[in-house]
Amino acid sequence: MKKVISYSLWGNDPFYTVGAIQNAKMNPEIFGNEWTSRFYIHKDVSSDVVQEINNCKNVEIYIIHEDPNWSGMFWRFWCISDPEVDISIFRDTDSRPSKRDYYAVKEWIESSMKSIHIMRDHPYHTD
Repeated sequence: MKKVISYSLWGNDPFYTVGAIQNAKMNPEIFGNEWTSRFYIHKDVSSDVVQEINNCKNVEIYIIHEDPNWSGMFWRFWCISDPEVDISIFRDTDSRPSKRDYYAVKEWIESSMKSIHIMRDHPYHTD
């Protein structure tokens, strides 16, 4: 069973690039080796950042060549249409994974596998 934690990344703002690197490093520790971190990365992201992400365990990188306008935030949802992916979760690169996340996802998977699970655990998570 393929499980994916999916991200979008474009530009070179350290707020997002450093976050992406940190998430790539932390995901195996938090979620375990059965999860793959998938990054849809625009071609404008520094090759040093891409290489550092790629050096982490259980990572897949897809280089995107389309315009990284507002639609870039939706690239991470593309893995829904990947027939090889059984379970996918979607994260922001500026948010670190935690054991709390892991247990919430685990509970969702074990709860008769409802199609969608949404976590809104921040005051700005309203939409």
